[in-house]
Amino acid sequence: KHLLYEYHWEWNFPATPTTLAIRTDRYKYIYYHGIWDKNGLYDLQTDPHERHNLIRVPAFAELADKLKNQLFTELGEMGGLTMPIRPPKDFQFYDRKLRR
Repeated sequence: KHLLYEYHWEWNFPATPTTLAIRTDRYKYIYYHGIWDKNGLYDLQTDPHERHNLIRVPAFAELADKLKNQLFTELGEMGGLTMPIRPPKDFQFYDRKLRR
């Protein structure tokens, strides 16, 4: 049993990257597309607040690869590897004016 998550970059919110993830009962693997951030691997049983990223821990390398492959295989089978492009609405987040 697992859950797939996808969020695609939006013009209105440029600081939020395209994020793809897969979550099992115990682990969560997060892939950040097109930015320099580290991908994430978290053991939700021992680290429910996701404070200790295991992505570069050698003992978890095989699990990270397995979850990454599963994520991209399933997204590919469902047509989820195509980024939807939507027209921009209003202003980008950092250009919005605050009321005084």
